This record gives sequence, C-alpha cells and structure tokens, in this order.
Amino acid sequence: MLKRKPYNILKVKLASNPVRWIKTYEEDFARFGNYDHSSRPFGHLFSDIYDCYCLVAMTHLGYETKTPIENIVNKGTDLALFRFLTAWWKGNPDLTKYADKNQKTLSRFCWMKEFSEGLFLGVLSNRWSEVSKLCDWVEARFPAECINDNDELEVSEVYKLIAAGLRNTPMRGKDKIGLSIQQCRLLQPKLLYDCWLAILDRNQERFSSTLIAAVTHFKKNFGKGPNAVAWIAPHHSVLANIAVHFGLILPEMTPEMSAVIVTRESIGLSRSKPAKMASKSMRKEMKPKPRKTPKTSPRTSRKSAGK
Repeated sequence: MLKRKPYNILKVKLASNPVRWIKTYEEDFARFGNYDHSSRPFGHLFSDIYDCYCLVAMTHLGYETKTPIENIVNKGTDLALFRFLTAWWKGNPDLTKYADKNQKTLSRFCWMKEFSEGLFLGVLSNRWSEVSKLCDWVEARFPAECINDNDELEVSEVYKLIAAGLRNTPMRGKDKIGLSIQQCRLLQPKLLYDCWLAILDRNQERFSSTLIAAVTHFKKNFGKGPNAVAWIAPHHSVLANIAVHFGLILPEMTPEMSAVIVTRESIGLSRSKPAKMASKSMRKEMKPKPRKTPKTSPRTSRKSAGK
C-alpha cells in the first residue's frame, strides 16, 4: 500500500476543482438506471459507463467520494453488460449501425471505448463469470479503434486477445491478431502484448519484467492530462488485476509507478482470490500460433548450405 495519496505522488493537476468533478459524477451516478436507454440518445448509456470509470480513477488517486466504491464498480459493470449483451438498440436504424455486431459491414460500428472501460470495471468488481460473458461478445473481425490520442489502433487488438483468454468459448481468427501486433512498429501495443503472454504462461518473472517495462513506457510518454483518467494506466491496470486473479504477484515498483496502477486494494476493496490455474492445454489454446515458415526443397537447402 502507498503511504502517500497517489495524487500527491504523481503531482496531479486537474483542469478544474476535483470536488466539483466528483459532485458532477456522483449526481450523474444517482440517476443511473432511472431512464429508458432505448428512448434517449445512446450517448447517455456510454457516458454513464465513463462516469463510473472516472469515479474509480478519482478514488484511486486519493480523492474522497461519498458513493461506496463497490457500488460504483458494480453499477459500471452492470451498464457494460447491458451495453453489450442486450439488444437495446433494436428499432433505431442509427443505433443499430453503431451497436449491432451481426451486421454484414461494420463501417459505423464502435466497440473499443466502452468495452475497455467495462472490462476495467469488471475486473475490479471481481465478477469474473460475468467478465467472461462480456468477453464472449468480442469477435476478431471487429475493426481496430483508438480510444484517444494516447492509444494506437493495435491496443484494441491487444484487448481482443485479452477477451479471447477470458471468454468461455474459443475466438475464431485470433491467431492473426497476435501476428499483427508483433509486426507493428509501435512500442506500447507490443509491451502490453508481451505482458499478456506472460500472464497466459503464468510466468512470474516475465510478467514482472514486462509490466515494469510497459509502465515505464507509459510514465515516459503519457500519464498527464486535464482529468483523473489521464493520470492512471487503465490497460496496465486491467492486465495487473487479471494477473493477480490468475495467481501472479504484482512486482515491486517505485511509488510513482505503483500510483498509476488501479487495483482492488488501491480503491479500498479486498484483494481478489486467485482463480484455479488453467490447464496447459487451455493455455495453449489461448496463445496465438506462430507463423509457419515455408518448407525448402532438398535442392534449395543444399544450394544454400554450399554458400
């Protein structure tokens, strides 16, 4: 546990008074669920998930909130499940193009922002069976998306693989996703992907080194902004909570690094109990298959050997 408030460690500077922000978020939280999603603009549902996400960030940073944090993470998880697992959009052609994953073309389809926030809230809620249902919804064919200016398209590809590892049913086409991340030139997606592979392997040493490398990169390039969520590392926090759930231990980090990782303990909840370790065959199924190299003919091989 950190001895100082994370907002002091990170020297957080927000665009406006944090008390005012918390009041706005909590006023919004009080009305969640008191309206019919199908009869209001879709932005209300998505902003509600985001408000829960922001309240968790504020709590983690050390700001006081009146709403119990357990209520926040549970309500945010409920909203994410509603967003992805119900057909609330039916009857509205515009919303259908935005939210129906069964369309032939996904040119206007969006998923990454709310899914990443929902998964963040879900792993903190400790409701892993429902997290698996949320991950069952994701498909490899979804378009890659950026959440904000800090995130590359390939980060959404990492989330597809995380979903593939947490879901109840196999994901078709996931092998190509891992290869696309390996071949990209951007460092953040590769670091997150390496960390995820270490978690799948239950490799404590590699998990520790990859998480530290990923957080170091985050601290060097991101980690500042006008609102609370800009000061935390959400993708790294998702991976950290999954790792703990799978029985791994978070590595020792500097206070500045630990202050950007949101865990159940950092927001005042009890530590998640480790899950039973998956079998080797299951972990093998979760991991992407390596690219097959073309076989060379005996003649080519002898010719190459003679050079």
